[in-house]
Amino acid sequence: MRLKILCHLSSEEFPLDYRRKIMMIIKKGMKREYPTIFADLYGQNTQKNFTFSVYFNHPTFEDDLIKVKDKTCIINFSTGEAELAIVFFNIFTLLKGENIKITENVDLKIHSVEVIPVRKIKNN
Repeated sequence: MRLKILCHLSSEEFPLDYRRKIMMIIKKGMKREYPTIFADLYGQNTQKNFTFSVYFNHPTFEDDLIKVKDKTCIINFSTGEAELAIVFFNIFTLLKGENIKITENVDLKIHSVEVIPVRKIKNN
């Protein structure tokens, strides 16, 4: 299952280590809403069965930050486990509308969470 999470930023400046900040958001929501799943995934050093990427529209990379003029980013999330996908969908949905502090100067707010439909393979 794939998810598309549209986020709004309070500033044009986003930290260069944005992957860690997105993981912070995921862990925050999971620890709050699904503590047993959080313990299973992060209580020991194991491979996680999910992946994500972050899309910035026309970013400008500077020394230690990324400038995003339209103050938006899209988190693309994917997992092959249906149960885990539901957990992540619920986490992102519950965090929707909440101002999440990324740095001292930047807050992130989840605007929408969409399930991306699976494309059907029609031929070889």
